[in-house]
Amino acid sequence: RVEVYTDITDRKTAEQALRKSESRFRTLLEEHSAPMLLIEPETGSIVDANASAADFYGYDADVLTSKSIQDLNQLSAEEVAARRADAESKSQNRFIFPHRLKSGETRTVEVHSTPITTQGTQLLFSIIHDITERRDMEKELRRREEQLRSITENISDGIYRSSPDEVLVYANQAFAEMFGYE
Repeated sequence: RVEVYTDITDRKTAEQALRKSESRFRTLLEEHSAPMLLIEPETGSIVDANASAADFYGYDADVLTSKSIQDLNQLSAEEVAARRADAESKSQNRFIFPHRLKSGETRTVEVHSTPITTQGTQLLFSIIHDITERRDMEKELRRREEQLRSITENISDGIYRSSPDEVLVYANQAFAEMFGYE
Protein backbone atom coordinates (compact mmCIF):
# COMPACT_ATOMS: atom_id res chain seq x y z
CA ARG A 1 0.00 0.00 0.00
CA VAL A 2 1.32 3.43 -1.08
CA GLU A 3 0.06 6.61 0.50
CA VAL A 4 0.73 10.06 -0.87
CA TYR A 5 0.23 13.18 1.19
CA THR A 6 0.23 16.69 -0.19
CA ASP A 7 0.77 19.62 2.10
CA ILE A 8 -1.93 22.16 1.23
CA THR A 9 -1.27 24.45 4.18
CA ASP A 10 -0.06 27.33 2.00
CA ARG A 11 -3.06 27.10 -0.31
CA LYS A 12 -5.51 26.97 2.63
CA THR A 13 -3.77 29.96 4.25
CA ALA A 14 -4.01 31.93 0.99
CA GLU A 15 -7.69 31.04 0.57
CA GLN A 16 -8.42 32.09 4.14
CA ALA A 17 -6.59 35.41 3.62
CA LEU A 18 -8.59 36.02 0.43
CA ARG A 19 -11.89 35.30 2.19
CA LYS A 20 -10.91 37.65 5.02
CA SER A 21 -9.91 40.39 2.55
CA GLU A 22 -13.16 40.08 0.58
CA SER A 23 -15.14 40.09 3.83
CA ARG A 24 -13.35 43.29 4.90
CA PHE A 25 -14.12 44.90 1.53
CA ARG A 26 -17.78 43.84 1.76
CA THR A 27 -18.02 45.43 5.24
CA LEU A 28 -16.46 48.68 3.98
CA LEU A 29 -18.79 48.78 0.99
CA GLU A 30 -21.93 48.08 3.00
CA GLU A 31 -21.26 50.33 5.99
CA HIS A 32 -19.63 53.41 4.44
CA SER A 33 -21.66 56.63 4.38
CA ALA A 34 -20.53 57.58 0.85
CA PRO A 35 -22.56 56.17 -2.04
CA MET A 36 -20.57 53.35 -3.64
CA LEU A 37 -21.24 51.25 -6.72
CA LEU A 38 -19.58 48.22 -8.30
CA ILE A 39 -19.95 48.51 -12.07
CA GLU A 40 -19.24 45.99 -14.81
CA PRO A 41 -16.82 47.91 -17.06
CA GLU A 42 -17.94 46.57 -20.44
CA THR A 43 -21.72 46.93 -20.10
CA GLY A 44 -22.01 49.50 -17.32
CA SER A 45 -24.32 47.20 -15.35
CA ILE A 46 -24.50 48.07 -11.66
CA VAL A 47 -23.44 44.83 -9.98
CA ASP A 48 -23.65 46.04 -6.38
CA ALA A 49 -24.56 49.19 -4.48
CA ASN A 50 -24.30 50.09 -0.84
CA ALA A 51 -27.22 51.41 1.24
CA SER A 52 -25.89 54.97 0.92
CA ALA A 53 -26.08 54.72 -2.89
CA ALA A 54 -29.63 53.39 -2.68
CA ASP A 55 -30.58 56.28 -0.38
CA PHE A 56 -28.84 58.88 -2.57
CA TYR A 57 -30.39 57.72 -5.84
CA GLY A 58 -33.77 56.98 -4.23
CA TYR A 59 -34.04 53.35 -5.36
CA ASP A 60 -34.24 50.14 -3.39
CA ALA A 61 -30.88 48.33 -3.63
CA ASP A 62 -32.36 45.51 -5.74
CA VAL A 63 -33.83 48.03 -8.21
CA LEU A 64 -30.57 50.01 -8.34
CA THR A 65 -28.59 46.84 -9.10
CA SER A 66 -30.95 46.02 -11.96
CA LYS A 67 -29.90 49.25 -13.70
CA SER A 68 -26.96 50.34 -15.78
CA ILE A 69 -24.85 53.37 -14.88
CA GLN A 70 -26.18 54.84 -18.14
CA ASP A 71 -29.65 54.92 -16.53
CA LEU A 72 -28.26 57.39 -13.98
CA ASN A 73 -25.65 59.29 -15.98
CA GLN A 74 -27.01 62.04 -18.23
CA LEU A 75 -24.10 62.02 -20.70
CA SER A 76 -24.43 60.14 -23.99
CA ALA A 77 -23.94 56.38 -23.97
CA GLU A 78 -20.72 56.83 -25.96
CA GLU A 79 -19.30 59.34 -23.46
CA VAL A 80 -20.19 57.14 -20.48
CA ALA A 81 -18.62 54.09 -22.17
CA ALA A 82 -15.47 56.11 -22.88
CA ARG A 83 -15.23 57.21 -19.22
CA ARG A 84 -15.65 53.59 -18.07
CA ALA A 85 -12.81 52.62 -20.42
CA ASP A 86 -10.68 55.45 -18.96
CA ALA A 87 -11.33 54.17 -15.44
CA GLU A 88 -10.70 50.55 -16.43
CA SER A 89 -7.37 51.43 -18.07
CA LYS A 90 -6.48 53.67 -15.12
CA SER A 91 -5.80 56.60 -17.46
CA GLN A 92 -8.28 58.66 -15.41
CA ASN A 93 -10.13 57.92 -12.20
CA ARG A 94 -11.90 61.19 -11.29
CA PHE A 95 -14.95 62.34 -13.22
CA ILE A 96 -17.67 64.99 -12.93
CA PHE A 97 -21.08 63.78 -14.15
CA PRO A 98 -24.72 64.83 -14.09
CA HIS A 99 -26.65 61.96 -12.47
CA ARG A 100 -30.43 61.70 -12.38
CA LEU A 101 -32.12 60.50 -9.20
CA LYS A 102 -35.34 58.49 -9.08
CA SER A 103 -37.18 61.74 -8.28
CA GLY A 104 -36.09 63.11 -11.66
CA GLU A 105 -33.75 65.63 -10.05
CA THR A 106 -30.30 65.91 -11.61
CA ARG A 107 -27.33 66.22 -9.27
CA THR A 108 -23.73 67.01 -10.15
CA VAL A 109 -21.50 64.25 -8.81
CA GLU A 110 -17.78 63.71 -8.58
CA VAL A 111 -17.01 60.05 -9.13
CA HIS A 112 -13.77 58.32 -8.19
CA SER A 113 -13.69 55.04 -10.08
CA THR A 114 -10.98 52.39 -9.85
CA PRO A 115 -10.77 48.90 -11.32
CA ILE A 116 -10.71 46.13 -8.73
CA THR A 117 -10.86 42.37 -8.91
CA THR A 118 -13.30 40.69 -6.57
CA GLN A 119 -14.23 37.01 -6.66
CA GLY A 120 -12.22 36.67 -9.87
CA THR A 121 -14.15 39.39 -11.72
CA GLN A 122 -12.85 42.82 -12.68
CA LEU A 123 -15.25 45.61 -11.75
CA LEU A 124 -15.13 49.37 -11.38
CA PHE A 125 -15.35 50.44 -7.76
CA SER A 126 -16.97 53.88 -7.83
CA ILE A 127 -17.34 56.29 -4.93
CA ILE A 128 -19.83 59.08 -5.56
CA HIS A 129 -19.73 62.56 -3.99
CA ASP A 130 -22.61 64.97 -4.51
CA ILE A 131 -21.02 68.33 -5.41
CA THR A 132 -24.17 70.08 -6.62
CA GLU A 133 -24.20 72.74 -3.90
CA ARG A 134 -20.48 73.43 -4.30
CA ARG A 135 -20.90 73.82 -8.07
CA ASP A 136 -23.91 76.10 -7.57
CA MET A 137 -21.94 78.27 -5.12
CA GLU A 138 -18.98 78.47 -7.53
CA LYS A 139 -21.33 79.53 -10.33
CA GLU A 140 -22.94 82.17 -8.09
CA LEU A 141 -19.52 83.45 -7.05
CA ARG A 142 -18.45 83.79 -10.71
CA ARG A 143 -21.72 85.60 -11.50
CA ARG A 144 -21.19 88.03 -8.63
CA GLU A 145 -17.57 88.65 -9.59
CA GLU A 146 -18.63 89.43 -13.16
CA GLN A 147 -21.32 91.74 -11.84
CA LEU A 148 -18.81 93.49 -9.56
CA ARG A 149 -16.32 93.77 -12.43
CA SER A 150 -18.98 95.34 -14.62
CA ILE A 151 -19.82 97.89 -11.94
CA THR A 152 -16.25 98.77 -10.99
CA GLU A 153 -15.09 99.23 -14.59
CA ASN A 154 -17.53 102.11 -14.96
CA ILE A 155 -16.30 103.95 -11.86
CA SER A 156 -13.67 106.66 -12.19
CA ASP A 157 -12.18 105.86 -8.75
CA GLY A 158 -9.40 103.31 -8.52
CA ILE A 159 -10.63 100.06 -7.01
CA TYR A 160 -8.61 96.94 -6.23
CA ARG A 161 -8.94 93.69 -4.35
CA SER A 162 -6.13 91.74 -2.78
CA SER A 163 -5.80 88.30 -1.25
CA PRO A 164 -5.21 87.84 2.51
CA ASP A 165 -1.47 87.71 1.81
CA GLU A 166 -1.75 91.07 -0.01
CA VAL A 167 -1.39 89.78 -3.57
CA LEU A 168 -3.31 91.95 -6.03
CA VAL A 169 -6.21 89.87 -7.32
CA TYR A 170 -8.22 92.49 -9.20
CA ALA A 171 -7.85 96.13 -10.20
CA ASN A 172 -10.21 98.20 -12.28
CA GLN A 173 -9.01 100.28 -15.23
CA ALA A 174 -8.98 103.50 -13.21
CA PHE A 175 -6.69 101.92 -10.59
CA ALA A 176 -4.33 100.58 -13.26
CA GLU A 177 -4.16 103.96 -14.98
CA MET A 178 -3.36 105.68 -11.65
CA PHE A 179 -0.14 103.68 -11.56
CA GLY A 180 0.56 103.69 -15.30
CA TYR A 181 -0.46 100.10 -16.05
CA GLU A 182 -2.83 98.50 -18.51
